[in-house]
Amino acid sequence: MLCYDELYILLIIRKNRSFLRQFYNDVVMEYNNMIQAFPTNLIAQLFGFKEAVFFSIEDGEDENIRIKF
Repeated sequence: MLCYDELYILLIIRKNRSFLRQFYNDVVMEYNNMIQAFPTNLIAQLFGFKEAVFFSIEDGEDENIRIKF
């Protein structure tokens, strides 16, 4: 059973899904640009940093989530 705080966090996340997806994809784009640009690409290659994958969803996956109490 979910406590009030967990339920509140879940509702906030559900409400802000599109914002959170966009924020994540913006961070991924900045990260990918940094590991490709000089001079940070030298450090990225040295330590084996790889490109991150953008978050995407298929049609129909963005339906409402059911919560059972």
